[in-house]
Amino acid sequence: VMSVYIIDWLDNKEKVLGKIKAEIDSAVDRYRHPETVSEVEEKKKQELVFETEEVSSFSESFDDFKSFKIKALGSSENFNEASTARITKCINDILAAEAPMNKKTLAKKTFSCWGISRPGANMKALFDKAFENADAKVTTAGENEYVWFASQTPEEYDKCRTVYKNDDKRDIDDVAPEEIAVGIKEIMSRQVAMSRDDLLREVAHLFGFTRITPTLETSVALGIKAAKQHGWVGFSEDGRVSYTGN
Repeated sequence: VMSVYIIDWLDNKEKVLGKIKAEIDSAVDRYRHPETVSEVEEKKKQELVFETEEVSSFSESFDDFKSFKIKALGSSENFNEASTARITKCINDILAAEAPMNKKTLAKKTFSCWGISRPGANMKALFDKAFENADAKVTTAGENEYVWFASQTPEEYDKCRTVYKNDDKRDIDDVAPEEIAVGIKEIMSRQVAMSRDDLLREVAHLFGFTRITPTLETSVALGIKAAKQHGWVGFSEDGRVSYTGN
């Protein structure tokens, strides 16, 4: 079995056809020379693993994600009322690099700057107090809150940051539905329609995931909802997702 992703086919059909032909030739060779099956199978596994990690040139046309680099601003003892202004500035610095982002991730990165891995109730309360003074706005989707820099307008957001460096890849629930919606728009603009399951796999592939998890399904569902609200996609009578062209 060989997986062919639609976004890879649209980006470079000849390259995909070449891989399909190579896979067929390999299957024929295994049939004619069964004694080499183990070696061929091992090679095939290596090739498939490489393929799942490969970032297609289609996805490279999207925006870079630039992660905030954790920096030491003090110890847990310094995370107190006297440091409220510094905590607020740290929050703004993180948002300037990564917004929109999950509020839980924002808090985790803020605490990390003070070397805190397991914040207590008082520390969480202080973070909330500092957050009130940050240049931020909050939207809610499902069970998550997403924080935007004050200058950003969620309804007009047009970036999809899927190009990562090093280990900067985000968890899918760190990505705001509005950003996932932009990715869905780009995928669907190259298709007349596709099933919801196919779209789910394509979005997962776009953001660098190879496994479909409940969290991923929920995030993509929220992204589809956001795309529909924008008028970018609709649903046909048979339940397929279609691109509206808006």
